[in-house]
Amino acid sequence: EIGRVRRARRCAGELIEWGADVVVGHFSSIAALAALPLYSRQSIPLILPASTACELGDYNRANQIELFRYQKDNSELISYCLEDGIINHMEGNVYVVVQDNMYANRLMDYIPLMSDVRVIRELPGRIEREDTFIIIGYSDFASRIIKLLSQTQIYRILLVDDSDSSEAHRSCIIRPQRLSRVRSASHLSQHGLKRPYWNETLLALSLASGALPSVQGRTDGGLRFSTYLGLQGFDRSHCYEGCNLVSEDLD
Repeated sequence: EIGRVRRARRCAGELIEWGADVVVGHFSSIAALAALPLYSRQSIPLILPASTACELGDYNRANQIELFRYQKDNSELISYCLEDGIINHMEGNVYVVVQDNMYANRLMDYIPLMSDVRVIRELPGRIEREDTFIIIGYSDFASRIIKLLSQTQIYRILLVDDSDSSEAHRSCIIRPQRLSRVRSASHLSQHGLKRPYWNETLLALSLASGALPSVQGRTDGGLRFSTYLGLQGFDRSHCYEGCNLVSEDLD
């Protein structure tokens, strides 16, 4: 994480030196939070297709910077993921396997203390066929856990945020009954694809191409912008209103 922070600040400094009018990115929440003060001092708008940190939603209220997000925040993401895992589980336990690092620990903070799940760092000694495992961590951690879990068939593995990767998908030895993920879905009528952050990046670029002056409406609820991909609305925390969380099984 320290290396990511340094790289983010270095990249932000270079973009400022190049004279950027608006920035699309950074994709990582840790990188975005590290770079924000640099953009804020220069009043450079920042548009985030993928970042989910809850702190980003509060930034506009405390600083003079236009910051727009296309993802639900970590609190909403974890809440949706837990609800889906609990509602759709079989008779077994629902485990949340959390990597021990800054990123995963941030997400773990949004798991309610009284939630009907078992939060663990490593897999239990006994795994039942009816168990559900939600994995929170980076893709290499998810891949290691999935390899261990899939030595026998279990009911469900649910991936979220950085654990949802093609590397993790390919790590199954014996596929669970359900290999699922929770993700944000932003639909486009043209050029849209079902790839992580593809639609959100296109929407962000269309917003940035107007350099944010073409506000079509400002209400107590948020902002409206006219872009070449259509009208885009943002709520009062500057989160894209067309973003919805979905749970889907992978083929």
